[in-house]
Order: sequence, then structure tokens, then C-alpha cells
Amino acid sequence: MKKLILCLVLSTLSVGSFAGEDRQERYMERMEKKLELTADQQTQLKAIYDKNAAERKALRESMHRLHESTNNDIRAILTPEQQAKFDKMKERRKQKHMEKKNKHHTDHD
Repeated sequence: MKKLILCLVLSTLSVGSFAGEDRQERYMERMEKKLELTADQQTQLKAIYDKNAAERKALRESMHRLHESTNNDIRAILTPEQQAKFDKMKERRKQKHMEKKNKHHTDHD
């Protein structure tokens, strides 16, 4: 049972976030430089991203709700002591994610 809960927690918490506006801009800039895109290709690339922006936003919001729901369901089956440990696990995972995200941004700037 503990292994199942741990697997659920880790799988729920390890799903990466979708690209935000800043990340998208940096990615497009890297593509433009590394692929040496023409002005026309740059315009087409931006149009592709813009076309799908609303769907990506909806997916991010849906994933956020799913994570919250899953975490609430998990907390509901735990004792108060387990809930405290679970909350610490989530916080550590969040910190590691932020460290990795910051390192990733530093590496690509």
C-alpha cells in the first residue's frame, strides 16, 4: 500500500509543467538562431504557437486541477502524521523542481 501511494504521489508530482509565455519566447528565439529561420519562417512559427496557445493554457489548467484533486484524494486516506509527511514530500519535490527549472534557465540563457 505504501509503495502504491508513493508511486501515485511521485507520478502526480513529477509531471512537468507546460511551457509558459517566457519559456515559449526563449524557445522560439533559440529555434530562430540555431535553425537560422527566415523572417517568413519566424512569422509562421509564431502563428503556430499562437494558434495553439488557448489549448495549451486549458491543458495547464486542467492538469493543475487534476494534481490538486489527486493530492486531496491521497490526503483523505492518510492519517494526520502521514499527511504531514506527504506535505513535506510535496514541498521537497516542489523545491527540487524549482532548482532544476532555475538551473535549466541558467544553462540556456
